Amino acid sequence: MNRPWMPFYVADYLADTMHLTAEQHGAYLLLIMHYWRKGGLPANADANAMQMQAICKLDADAYEGAKPLLRAFFDVVDGDWKHKRIDAELAKSTEISGKRRLAAKKRHGANAGANAMQMQTQPQSQSHKVVSNETTNARTREPSPVEREFAEFWESWPHKVGKPAALAKFKAARQSADFETIMAGVRRYVRDKPQDRPWLNPATFLNQQRWNDRPAETGPPVQRAWRGQETAAEIGRRMLLELKNEQTGGNSGNHSNLVRLPIGGTG
Repeated sequence: MNRPWMPFYVADYLADTMHLTAEQHGAYLLLIMHYWRKGGLPANADANAMQMQAICKLDADAYEGAKPLLRAFFDVVDGDWKHKRIDAELAKSTEISGKRRLAAKKRHGANAGANAMQMQTQPQSQSHKVVSNETTNARTREPSPVEREFAEFWESWPHKVGKPAALAKFKAARQSADFETIMAGVRRYVRDKPQDRPWLNPATFLNQQRWNDRPAETGPPVQRAWRGQETAAEIGRRMLLELKNEQTGGNSGNHSNLVRLPIGGTG
């Protein structure tokens, strides 16, 4: 039987054990805890020194020295060590557990009878409804066509954030645009998005109907005079080149070669 706790009467214990050393206290406590868990000590404990040493966590010499004191707490019957107080507590614990099991069985039987009576008196139509609801809940709901379309949209979108909001906006978007138009816009956006721009949230893309975007195509710049993301080395080379042009080109007073330093990363 599993006994998760043991009754321990501190005042009684101290009154009986004031003459023990700390080591002997530990040995006696280990013995009574083993007794409680196993229902007793090993058979013929008087002669079974090795097992008793293992329970007490004592070596042979320490056990032999403590044995007379420890043995005095037990009644020795044919070599077996019996503890009257623990035997009484074990009997009480067994009796209480038995009463609790019997009460639980009675409650279970009463509940089972009440449930059976309720099922017998329940109208047929209601009983059928309960079974039907349980069957419906047990099945996995099939996704709707628009939810299957959204699954494809979600798989194609690189920046997967805010899925519930995106699903709601997708359903709204499908009221004004067909699926292929939206997906064509997604593919165009993924292909053409500038690398220095953050990804749109999918809900924002759908809510703003960005599948209709047609960004203007820009050709290569004619002259790279300024760029907000220049490195320090690029800025230094550009400044030296412009200063050299001023000195060699005779453009004193010409402000077209004015050097502009970046402030806060913008031009």
